[in-house]
Amino acid sequence: MPAPARARRLTVGIILLLGSGLACWLSARWGWHMAEVELQEQAVSRLSLYSSSLRGAISKYEYLPFILSEDPAVQTLLQNPDFTHNALQEYVSQKLQLASWQSGAALLYILNQGGTAVATSNHADPNSLLGQSFRYRPYFQEAISGRSGRYYAIGTTTRQPGYYISHPISFEERVLGVAVVKINLEEVQEDWESTQENVLVLDARGVIALSSRPDWRFHTLEPLTPTDLESIRRQRQYEGAPLSPLGSLNPQGWFSRTPLLQVSGTSAQGLTPPEDAQEFLIESQPLEELSWRLLYLTPVSPLNHRATEAALAALGVSLLLTALWLFQRERRAKMRSLQQAHDQLEQRVEERTRELQATQLELIQTGKLAALGQMSATVAHELNQPLTAMQTFVASTQLLLQKGKLETVGENLVRLAELIRNVSSIASQLKVFARKSDLSSAQASLNEVLQFTLSLFENRIPEEQVSLVLEGWEDEWSVPGDAQQLRQLFTNLVSNALDAMSASASRELQIRVQAAAADRVLIEFLDSGSGIEEADLIHLFEPFFTRKPGGQGLGLGLSIAYGIAQAHRGTIRASNRDSGGAAFILELPMNPQTHA
Repeated sequence: MPAPARARRLTVGIILLLGSGLACWLSARWGWHMAEVELQEQAVSRLSLYSSSLRGAISKYEYLPFILSEDPAVQTLLQNPDFTHNALQEYVSQKLQLASWQSGAALLYILNQGGTAVATSNHADPNSLLGQSFRYRPYFQEAISGRSGRYYAIGTTTRQPGYYISHPISFEERVLGVAVVKINLEEVQEDWESTQENVLVLDARGVIALSSRPDWRFHTLEPLTPTDLESIRRQRQYEGAPLSPLGSLNPQGWFSRTPLLQVSGTSAQGLTPPEDAQEFLIESQPLEELSWRLLYLTPVSPLNHRATEAALAALGVSLLLTALWLFQRERRAKMRSLQQAHDQLEQRVEERTRELQATQLELIQTGKLAALGQMSATVAHELNQPLTAMQTFVASTQLLLQKGKLETVGENLVRLAELIRNVSSIASQLKVFARKSDLSSAQASLNEVLQFTLSLFENRIPEEQVSLVLEGWEDEWSVPGDAQQLRQLFTNLVSNALDAMSASASRELQIRVQAAAADRVLIEFLDSGSGIEEADLIHLFEPFFTRKPGGQGLGLGLSIAYGIAQAHRGTIRASNRDSGGAAFILELPMNPQTHA
């Protein structure tokens, strides 16, 4: 192979190698960063929970020093320092003991102006604080100066660590002494320990006051300055504690921008962490009112795993890209084949679309013809009843003229005029099948609607020996809607009931009205016919559905009634009566206070 070709291949190989290495490093850094962001968000959330538990454990005792400072017996004891070791001192100590037991505080005690305990809740214990001087404690110095004090330390007498809150005891603007409560935070620390998480509380000097890892307690993250060590010794804050560094604190690692804490299992202080040289990410939250800082330590090992996975993924992508380059020609051939298949599919879709469009046009035309046929049948059905009634009135008027009863002839002519108006409005009534009418502004009297409807059947009812029973119509009933359409609805229901009783031996038509609710009225049309087949109930209000013999009905009466009820925001339903016959129940909205 010529030297220039070998050189070019070597150059390409070096570039690919360097590019893969850079991609792996960048991917590892990205993987570390994403995992770090997730863990930091989790740490912030956990810190909020831990800070809330710590603040809650302390805040429930904050009121005690103030309450003690206002106690008259405590003030009297401090106003008479010569009466120490007497009954008053015993009385105050017993009150402190009871208050400590009731509140759960570790210790309650009273210091005089010199810092000596003159009353304490553990007065009966061998390690009683009575007579002990605590003037070297900062919480005493702050309180005797007139300010509330806070301090965390290991008790010099009890050897138990605790958090101290102090408050000045004043009388007539003169500080007589100090009331102190000691809070035991060991239960809080035990709760933290059970979570198997790494939580630390650093005091103002950087000493670990509380920790979910007991062997880390009273150590530091960084070496203390001589000044801090001297101040701790003088205040006797952590007597007997190691105060040695827990490990080494690094500002940041290879990928991390947050501080890292490295804890070694072979450190001089004899710590036993889970593994040697374990590193932790540090997330902190200040507790300003306590002058503390809460730390949450996250092991770095999950981040290392994430970085490794990202680097391996980048390596895999690099190999995949190389493989894709090798199979580029085959891929192009497949793309050409897919393009051809796509073109064929588009052609078939276009052909199918044209076929569907043609079918859709045929369906639209068929629908128009069906609608035209239904409309014609509807007009024929609607005109049939008023025309029949008009024929009856014309025949009756001719007989009345022959008999000379002109007054009755006038009444018939009025009814004929009303029927003519009814026929002229049939076309506008049919709009209930096409759209919902706005009938809210019109008002109709149901009593007038019923009276008009019965007048159309005044000859048929007695001829067919039908017993008519009206119930509830002595009151006046009014509904929002069109009276002409409601007359058609009532007419269809009455006509349907009379047809249903044509073959019955006993014929009774009941029309009842009653209030169904405060704003609804119920009208029932009850006949004594043969009833309705159960299978027909669900089809009863469909257009062109009828069980009448051919030529006797179009099956549109109940469908029209249903449309009119819907247009009036009402409902209509049918059922069979237990005593025989059918019941059609019409429910409409009612104007408030329209009947007596």
